[in-house]
Amino acid sequence: MNRVCINCVFKMLIALVLKKGNLIECCKRLGSDLLDSDAVIRKIEYLGSKKLPYRMANHYKNPTRHSFGNFFVYHIDMKPDKAVKLRSQYQLDSDIVRAMVMVKEQKVEDDYKCTLEAEMLPPSYRESVQSIMKKPKPERVPRWYSEPEKVEYEL
Repeated sequence: MNRVCINCVFKMLIALVLKKGNLIECCKRLGSDLLDSDAVIRKIEYLGSKKLPYRMANHYKNPTRHSFGNFFVYHIDMKPDKAVKLRSQYQLDSDIVRAMVMVKEQKVEDDYKCTLEAEMLPPSYRESVQSIMKKPKPERVPRWYSEPEKVEYEL
């Protein structure tokens, strides 16, 4: 039977088309909110500025509708219930048009072995590093060095 890890969450954000400085500030703010809620950010993907499928309003107090947005995907590990709370918080943010949370289920095999203890060892004590250290080093020859030609003389 396969176990399922439900801590892996995709967070898709559509931000307004902002100037570069404001967009970076928005991403930093969202990242710090994620880190404050005990999330681990694995990767942030910027999918570009694209036309939205339909005109969207970003805020209930601001009725402005937008037709373009910056698309981001945050690959994070966090508890799904906290992710839903953050989604409701992001709906109130004036720079974000949409925030979607998708749970990515990862199947873990039954014969999976945790190697945390081995990974916590100093590098010189790890088996993988020791096998690399046992291999002989290749002989290093400078690039400018070339083998001299052998000349034979007849006497």
